[in-house]
Amino acid sequence: MNTQIVVPGAVIHQRHPFDPLRDREFDLLDREMTIRDWLDQRGIVEFDQPTYCEFNGVPLMRAAWMYVRIKPGDVCAFKAIPHGGGGGGGKNPLRIVMAIVIMVVAVYTGGAAAGAMGFAQGTTGFAAASAAVGAAVTVAGTALMNVLLPLPKANASLGQARSNPLETSSTYSIASQGNSARPDQVITCQFGRHLQYPDKIASAWSYYENDQQYLCQALCLGVGEYDIEKKRIGTTSIENFPEITDQVVPPGEACTLFDVNVYQSDEVGGQPLIGVNEQDGTEYIGPFIANPVETVANRLAIDVSTPRGLGYGNDSGGLDVLSITWSVEVRAVDDDDLPAGDWVVLGAETLSGNTIDIWRRSYEYDLPVPGRYEVRVRRTNNRNTSFRANHVLSWIGMRTFLDGPDNFDDVTIWMVKALATDSLSSQTSNQLNVLQTRKLSVWDSETGWSAPVATRSIVWAFCEIARAKYGGQLDDTRLPLNDLVVLDAELEGRGDHFDAVFDSKTTVWDALQRVARCGRAAPVPIGGVVHMVRYRPQTMPTAMFGPRNIVKGSFNISYAMPSEETADSVKLKFFSEKTWRWKTVIGKVAGSAAENPAQVTFFGITNEEHAQREADAIAAANVYGRRTAKLETEMDGMIPIYGDLVMLSHDVPEWGAGGEATDWDAENSILTLSEPLTFSEGVPHFIWLRRNNGSVSGPWEVEAGEASNKLHVLEELDFDPYTGSEKERSYFCFGPSQEWGQFAVVRYARPRKGGERVELSFVVEDARAHPN
Repeated sequence: MNTQIVVPGAVIHQRHPFDPLRDREFDLLDREMTIRDWLDQRGIVEFDQPTYCEFNGVPLMRAAWMYVRIKPGDVCAFKAIPHGGGGGGGKNPLRIVMAIVIMVVAVYTGGAAAGAMGFAQGTTGFAAASAAVGAAVTVAGTALMNVLLPLPKANASLGQARSNPLETSSTYSIASQGNSARPDQVITCQFGRHLQYPDKIASAWSYYENDQQYLCQALCLGVGEYDIEKKRIGTTSIENFPEITDQVVPPGEACTLFDVNVYQSDEVGGQPLIGVNEQDGTEYIGPFIANPVETVANRLAIDVSTPRGLGYGNDSGGLDVLSITWSVEVRAVDDDDLPAGDWVVLGAETLSGNTIDIWRRSYEYDLPVPGRYEVRVRRTNNRNTSFRANHVLSWIGMRTFLDGPDNFDDVTIWMVKALATDSLSSQTSNQLNVLQTRKLSVWDSETGWSAPVATRSIVWAFCEIARAKYGGQLDDTRLPLNDLVVLDAELEGRGDHFDAVFDSKTTVWDALQRVARCGRAAPVPIGGVVHMVRYRPQTMPTAMFGPRNIVKGSFNISYAMPSEETADSVKLKFFSEKTWRWKTVIGKVAGSAAENPAQVTFFGITNEEHAQREADAIAAANVYGRRTAKLETEMDGMIPIYGDLVMLSHDVPEWGAGGEATDWDAENSILTLSEPLTFSEGVPHFIWLRRNNGSVSGPWEVEAGEASNKLHVLEELDFDPYTGSEKERSYFCFGPSQEWGQFAVVRYARPRKGGERVELSFVVEDARAHPN
């Protein structure tokens, strides 16, 4: 009697667009029903994320859900797609998914170093080798090559805001180092440990007390908080200047050492006050506008001096006392500088003395009401015009104290008040600098984000830029924080840090690239999550590609060959933490004469050992990272991402043997394969297998079986190879030790054939490309 097996209809709900197995629901139906009925049973009116429907492998429009019935043998799949996707305009939804999932990395290629695959310049061996391989081969020559990681850009240190950033930066240009105000420019943002000549956040101003001049400067140390190691003038600690008082004000705290909202008038500059008995003696000096348009002043200060001392020379050789009197008047004005009130006397002052010293005095007044004012001053007594008399008074300064905050929410302020002495000239007063380390929050899987702590971490600088409101403004779900903790431990163990000052405009993505590059990594967005993928030696491939899943005729190998312009070494320029000057190291591979170096400038590296590691790594990648492979596959191509290690098997370059498993005898550990295999004598042989989810298992040591297509597996497999006919069988790669296939690293993936295929590009792995 024949028994008919009825396969019930099924509904699959894939909630995660990039990991189909995560939170997947699989429902076998016990009866026929429409698609809409199934949704109603689960209370699904609308999906909580963009989702499309496939019915028996064909996309199905929403309007059909009301009448299409799921019958025995039918498979209805609801598949989530990334936010912002869709399928409007007649586009294939799968293609849209792939366009978002697949990261296409822009590769910066310049020249190359020595020949790939061991062929030196001028050799004739490559022609014979290429003929033997018989695969598609292209040859190119360049100056410096790194096909996986972008090389640092020239003048990468300071973004794009200036035409010659290295020449004008107060941090990176030795000639430009100093404190200056940069109106309408960006606020500096430092990461890690660095020496910095901070910008003036407001104009410096001065006042006089007991005939001594004090200079007040408010300097911006940058966005965020800092741990300050040294405070100096030039190369000398400010502790050696007892005439200096300072205050470091963290974000949000009040500035109390002096006022920061001060406007110093440019119009007042040493005008003498004319005596009443002199010509035009009743005239005022001024009026001068005291504060700019759309500002509100609360107080006014004027400075006066006796440029030749004060007193009358008597017959006995001494000085008799003389006095000078004057008045200060103000009048309110509007924003068109028109009078808005009457003149008001703020002060009637008297200065008396008998001295040959120059007196400088400051007088401060509360204004009648807060507002905008103009000011005039006049002398109110006669001037003794005798040649024996020093009886002159000059108006040398005016400033107003304006309404405004006394704290800054996002930046750290360094307030410096200095007494003018012989050791503090106008030049040295603009050479204030600090050696400081940025404080950042650090992630812990148990406690979350910490309070800001001093750190030079590449990873936490990367996260700060991605999360900050002045940066990417991403929430925590957009960063793989637990993975980044592991990466941070790896980089810190190597001593790799990011120490840099951003002092001009750049993009968030550019900043992330610069930070990651110091860790030999790159930012990679996958499904809305920004990963930091590091180029490092890897041992476990994430996917396998061989004759069974490579589209026929699509496999291509390219070799970038050296030319006369090819660099044979790397001259890496970095900003040294010992001298805070530019320094250069040379990176090369063993045997290189280093006669034709290519130059790169690294932004963020200050340690010489770190710089040397990166120079050697770039040189090695330039020599040994010159083979690339390209192929097309189907949906297998969506498994690996940029930077992933994969296994390649192909008979043309003799990269192992590949095929599929056709039978698995678990009891006797006998694996039957689709292809006959050849064993070499005296060496162990291994096999790699592809699991059902596309990941790779192995290597497993094997020995020859009873037939050429049978193997005896000498170790216990961690899964049962699939050998049935309802889905793809388990693929394999086989060969003697280290010759079972070829490891390669994913460079990019691109959709092809309307999303039905994926083009993958790889750099062929060579252990020599990882010198450190």
